[in-house]
Amino acid sequence: MGHKSANVNIFFLIEGTESVAPYKPQIMEAISDIYRLRFGEGRQVRYGAMIYRDIPEEKGNGITQHIALTSQFDQVKTFVENTPFESLYDRDEYTALYYGLNKALKVGGFDKKDMVSVLLLGSYGDFKVNKSRKLSDANHPAYIKDSESIIRDLNDIEANVYSIQVHNDGYRAAKSFSAISQHLILETAKYSYNTTYGSSSGQELLQTMRENSDQFKIEVPTMELDPADTRTPLEGASILGALNRPSAGNSLSAAQVRQIMAAEIANSIGFVSTFKEVVVKMIDNGETLEDSFEGLEGRQEDGQVRTAGEFAPAMAKWLYGILEGREVPVEDIIKEKLRLFTEVYLPRNLPDAQYPTVSYVLFMPENDLRDYQQTINRCVVVGGSYDKKREALFEVYKALVEQFTQDWNGGKDITRNDLIAQMQGVGGMGLKIDDPLDHVIEDVLNSKKVSNGRVDEIIARFAEVSTFLDGIIRQGDAYDFCYATDELNRYYWIPIESAF
Repeated sequence: MGHKSANVNIFFLIEGTESVAPYKPQIMEAISDIYRLRFGEGRQVRYGAMIYRDIPEEKGNGITQHIALTSQFDQVKTFVENTPFESLYDRDEYTALYYGLNKALKVGGFDKKDMVSVLLLGSYGDFKVNKSRKLSDANHPAYIKDSESIIRDLNDIEANVYSIQVHNDGYRAAKSFSAISQHLILETAKYSYNTTYGSSSGQELLQTMRENSDQFKIEVPTMELDPADTRTPLEGASILGALNRPSAGNSLSAAQVRQIMAAEIANSIGFVSTFKEVVVKMIDNGETLEDSFEGLEGRQEDGQVRTAGEFAPAMAKWLYGILEGREVPVEDIIKEKLRLFTEVYLPRNLPDAQYPTVSYVLFMPENDLRDYQQTINRCVVVGGSYDKKREALFEVYKALVEQFTQDWNGGKDITRNDLIAQMQGVGGMGLKIDDPLDHVIEDVLNSKKVSNGRVDEIIARFAEVSTFLDGIIRQGDAYDFCYATDELNRYYWIPIESAF
């Protein structure tokens, strides 16, 4: 789960019956609490919801109602708020829980690249645990014969599933909610474990990890239900999950439901943020795996006490994905510095090094370099009014966009940073390029958005670049980063920060 993108999918799967209806105000408050969580800069968060009932309700409000994942939070909040939590025709406590979850996975719009968290709220389990219902509804589409396909789908998106039972009367329908929750969470984790380590190469990798680090004692995930526990977490898995429930004969308070919903989502976000922190230490700083985990033990985070061990299964799976099919000794990654990902990654910064190991460059034949210099000189030689300067600068940008992207299309919303990324070839991938003079290109024509002073700075910068490029061209073969097949065919590598 830790390798997922910065984007987040949060899906609410809620039993829409009278049993849950008293909690609706607090559920709405919890949804708003989740929206206010600190997800981190640059993360796109999408929300979705599925309300499920039981088969008899298809004559009324329907077995299910849903809204697919969307970044429009207010739409999701309004949907949940306006959807009735009632049973007009159903005469028993059982629900179509499996059908609701199965449908949510099909129509929810989940992106497997994103971090996915599913909040399941209800009181009673699926009707299939009742013999008479199982027989009478065996041919109905809501009857899910086995949960294997659901588990595969949950694994496919690496979903963190948090189940919250609001009412537990202690009878079979309520007990089955806990049992089904445990089954779905635990079996998805086991499925992930078996598909990752089921092969001989997976077993070999797992054994090597266990032998080389005390933190990598990876075993089959567990989730043991204890009647005395109000929260049962999934343990030893690369995904997160938990069952929250009251003891038999009791209900959660409205305040508890609100607090639990927000806390579980905060737990997911905190886990991923800390995991990425460890990965950054390994890749950017060249630290070993064990050094990267230092400082995690006992860390307080959103009410959770972190331990290095809880990250081990996710880290092991991430490493497996990187090392699969490559002959890279695992012990080198765990124990030694500077041999990290020798066939995959190069640390950008090494301890005590003055400069990074890599930097962005432009690679240009000499003719293209001369053309580029002539293009930027169009704004350098222009004097007179700022209107003329702005127009010249805009024409330079336009010419560069057309040269490097072949798609001006009005230049709408293209920034200097976008142009630099396109010129270098990195596009939307790789490390971020920060240009202190960054602005939307078309805004250079608007004095309210790009000041006269900033226009002078940009033109002065292009003048510096032109002078720098002129010096490179004069050096020719003597330039350290010039490759020449003959005098007519020279190629130059130029640091991006010196070329724009």
